[in-house]
Amino acid sequence: MKLRLNISLLYLLVAGLLAVSCDFEPVRLAEPNEKIRPMAAYLKNNYEFSLFSAALEYTGLEDELNQGGPYTIFVPTNRAFNELGINRPEDFQTNNRDSLRTAIRYHILKRRLNVDNDIALGSTDNLFETIDGPPLYISRDETPASYNRTFVNGIQIQRKNLETSNGVLHSIDAVFKYQNSTIQSYLESQEKFSCLRAGLKKFGLWDQLKDEKPQTIVAPNNNAFKKNGISLEDINKMSPDKYGQRLFAAYIFPLSFFMKDFNLYPSVGIGYYAGAPLRYPVPGDEHYTYGIAADHNNIFIMLSKYNDYPIIRDLPINQKSKRDYLLNNGVLHEIEEMLILPSESLKP
Repeated sequence: MKLRLNISLLYLLVAGLLAVSCDFEPVRLAEPNEKIRPMAAYLKNNYEFSLFSAALEYTGLEDELNQGGPYTIFVPTNRAFNELGINRPEDFQTNNRDSLRTAIRYHILKRRLNVDNDIALGSTDNLFETIDGPPLYISRDETPASYNRTFVNGIQIQRKNLETSNGVLHSIDAVFKYQNSTIQSYLESQEKFSCLRAGLKKFGLWDQLKDEKPQTIVAPNNNAFKKNGISLEDINKMSPDKYGQRLFAAYIFPLSFFMKDFNLYPSVGIGYYAGAPLRYPVPGDEHYTYGIAADHNNIFIMLSKYNDYPIIRDLPINQKSKRDYLLNNGVLHEIEEMLILPSESLKP
């Protein structure tokens, strides 16, 4: 009898609790709101951006970005730094602090930029000054809104319009590369281009690379020459009278472009080479044509005929860490192969 009474009382207690619970809204834990966090704090708490956050701390920019604003930051992901050989926060210690600070500040605007609202569809090379002055070039394609892509200095935004309390973030999968110098000065400062420099000077192409007019150079490094058994001494011994200009002139384009720019424009013809977005006769060697192929990733050189053949060579420009170097008078893309060999450039 006593046991039955206790069970009855338990049922009444449970029923009473259920009845009371029906009179109140369920308790819900508040979800964290990233918008209340300032820039640097947001980055510090997102693993995907942990290396960029470490760079901010190392360069003393963390406090600045947690105060004031508004700012916009184009944030390279960890993978973007990995492609440059930076895998741990300690790896930044090998970099000059001031140089790294300048490079990081080139990713920051002193304004709030929502790419959906502030960049028109189908517009290219919209200039936005960074906090130190040098501009970023922002373009947006014309595809339907659900598919539209935005590119900054030729790098596609991966995640856009991430709001914080004092600005907005956009993630990118490569680090911006900017040097406050001309193409000529940059090549002069890099030992890995010593063979290319010698060839450009030997064939009378060097001086144009300091001009203010926009241009692009697809630059084979010393490894490209070494693979083909060509040394600096070999180039210095060359006689330009024996070779066509195509040997070195086919690396220089008379306009400035990032590789992803071509994704914004339709093909001008049909075919891999006939539909090339860029196609020029080689200056001083016009029976050869060079350009960027219709896949938007390859440089090619061919005989100047109406069909697509014969092709001398077709090379990829697809390493993100080695292309899209923005300079004061153009852009540089580094490659690991030669576009045309001396034996293929001999005059008749």
